[in-house]
Amino acid sequence: SLLIQAFRDGDRRYVLRFAPTEPGEWAYRLTSNVKRLDGQLGKAMATASDSPGFVKVANVHHFAYEGTGKQHLWMATAIDDFTKLPRTDFDSAVTQRVAEKFTHLRVTIAKDADLGEAAERIRAINARGVVADVVLGGIPPDRRDREQYMTDIAARFSALNITWMGVPAFENLPNAKAILKDAGTLLAKLDPYNHPRTSMAAATSAALAGDQWL
Repeated sequence: SLLIQAFRDGDRRYVLRFAPTEPGEWAYRLTSNVKRLDGQLGKAMATASDSPGFVKVANVHHFAYEGTGKQHLWMATAIDDFTKLPRTDFDSAVTQRVAEKFTHLRVTIAKDADLGEAAERIRAINARGVVADVVLGGIPPDRRDREQYMTDIAARFSALNITWMGVPAFENLPNAKAILKDAGTLLAKLDPYNHPRTSMAAATSAALAGDQWL
């Protein structure tokens, strides 16, 4: 079973973004503080796919595809300012990186990013068979704001083919270890697909070992 959070998409619309991990019929039940929605039951049918599944940690040093268990080779590069590039330039950059045999593209969700556009572009990356490594450039320092932010981020992006890459150069973020520990703990709870988590670093992310990021 999967616990999926909804995210707000406009004044009166909430979205539940779901990725079936196996074919067949899926049943769901809504939990809501809106009385007419709470407890509603439904079903969705997932057809078979040739997708190998999400990337998972196979052991300490290796990765594999969740659906097949086949070994996954992680080769990554970045697309800078990916939500602000003209769409044609973005599509060209993805095409070039795919031709260069990269299997991961690193993208940073800036503090002021259009999250809807970010999701659409990550879907475009996934459509080319490439994983998006998501760097969070706007994790709030305040605990309450951070929980709201991480809840929204997890609801929007967890169903996509991603990994979590923490923040840009965590050593440069004030109080980074405590903030990332909390954010990692929240992601571990909020991401029903348990995507791999680590963080970008100026030198090494080893200091985050044990803090839900490695």
